[in-house]
Amino acid sequence: MDTNNNNSPTSVSYHKENILGCKHYPRSCKIKAACCGVFFVCRLCHNDQSKHEIDRFATKEIMCMKCQTVQPVAEKCIGCDIQFARYFCAHCKFYDDTPDKKIYHCDDCKICRVGERDSFIHCKRCNGCLNKVGFEKHVCLDNKFEDSCPICMEDLFSSRDPVVSLKCGHSMHSECNDQFAKSGTIQCPMCKKSAYNLTEYWLRIDAQIARQPMPRMYAGSTCSVLCCDCDKKSMDIALHFLGNKCQHCNSYNTTIIGKNLQIDSSAPEEPLPNPNLPLSDDEEGDDEDIDDDEDMDDDEFDIDEDDEEEDGDEEEIRPGFGEEIDSVLTPILVQQLSQLPVFNSILNGETNLIDDPAIQQLRQNPHIDQLMNVLQQRYQQQNHNPNNPNNNNPNNNNNNQ
Repeated sequence: MDTNNNNSPTSVSYHKENILGCKHYPRSCKIKAACCGVFFVCRLCHNDQSKHEIDRFATKEIMCMKCQTVQPVAEKCIGCDIQFARYFCAHCKFYDDTPDKKIYHCDDCKICRVGERDSFIHCKRCNGCLNKVGFEKHVCLDNKFEDSCPICMEDLFSSRDPVVSLKCGHSMHSECNDQFAKSGTIQCPMCKKSAYNLTEYWLRIDAQIARQPMPRMYAGSTCSVLCCDCDKKSMDIALHFLGNKCQHCNSYNTTIIGKNLQIDSSAPEEPLPNPNLPLSDDEEGDDEDIDDDEDMDDDEFDIDEDDEEEDGDEEEIRPGFGEEIDSVLTPILVQQLSQLPVFNSILNGETNLIDDPAIQQLRQNPHIDQLMNVLQQRYQQQNHNPNNPNNNNPNNNNNNQ
């Protein structure tokens, strides 16, 4: 049984076992390409095996795969009287014998479309058929379906794959859109506007900026931005490394068009405190802790002298928290962690990070997930160590399953 799309006029080709056709469509006939005079099961088979594309509308002859009768394009065979397919379009020279498949011919598109005719409306400006459900809210763009998919660069207008429209109105294949969304890109590859509704994402950036103010030496810096979403300019707004919000539509999809960077080299490196965030117990009542923080290097913390004398083991003294933690820490995150009452127990692996409410306050930090995993592993290793006296404490909770 020949399952390949052999273009010999007398060969039989199968869609599936015992079902005539090709890998693209079930049907009982072959079409003769007017461009090269060769028989193929369908136009896609022709394009796959040739260096040129077929003109589907120029097809004049077909060949029955049951009795090998060559004849003009028709719905039934003039030799054995079989029906070539359940669906036949004389304009498109198209046959499809798929059971229960809904297909209709759109006179405006001038090709056949998949679906119920009554479920779609043709938009003359977009030059494509759109589902009635979202038709009233769709963004019209001139001939937008005549473009190629910006991801795979294949034709959208005659594509057999589902097509979706982004928030801006540009379109791509549904499968390409899934891959595009997973890449983390927020901008349409065509116009750079936000591809999706990102209101929740903008709120997350608001929270991140609130928890990570600019270092004091850059506190007076400003910038001007152009919003890619509303095309408006916001002038002389406070500069922040995490993002710069449009003052008109609250989008962070902006481009800096001017920058006034003010650097105060005499200012301390710590960021300005955020008055909207609650102070920790250490910040409210203990000035000595603040002095200790000033002696703190970006990635190094002094080891308590009493602990050094007590341990007497120089191998336990680390220049930082360990490579796995230092690699994900930022100076701002170090400063935030140092203000937590549970800071020392975090480093020693004595605190269950999943349950501690103080740690939950830092979850808006972009590095916190990786840091939490590293510190949680340290906690688990510490609590599985038989030499750790904390393992005998009945108040310790181990959530590791």
